Amino acid sequence: MKKNFIDEYVEINGIQQYFLHFQGQAGAPVVLIIHGGPGSSESIFAYEIEKEWAGDYSIVYFDQRGAGKTFAKNKSAPVTMELMQQDLLETILYLRKKYNQEKIILLGHSFGTALGALLAKQHPEYVLAYIGMSQV
Repeated sequence: MKKNFIDEYVEINGIQQYFLHFQGQAGAPVVLIIHGGPGSSESIFAYEIEKEWAGDYSIVYFDQRGAGKTFAKNKSAPVTMELMQQDLLETILYLRKKYNQEKIILLGHSFGTALGALLAKQHPEYVLAYIGMSQV
């Protein structure tokens, strides 16, 4: 099955943030990839990674504040832990609505594990599962 993908910019917490969606089958669980860094986007690797996950999940990469295509559109936007946590919460609320899902799977990598673990602890009502890779 060939996966559909969409890339878009969405206003999250006052700035345009970049998202790359690989849409799985209807109703598939949504996995949000929270990249490391800060400043180290993983969306550039998405097409290779997606070969293995085709259809079983809807996978969403987002270039966080200060990284990748989000940084390219918002070079002067401040980057703080507090802003990044708010960005993540607003992103989850956006994805819940977009995919009509109550809960989202968070997959944090490196620095993304700090953001993801904190959000999962503060808002378990939005998190189906939390996965940490190279946990901080």
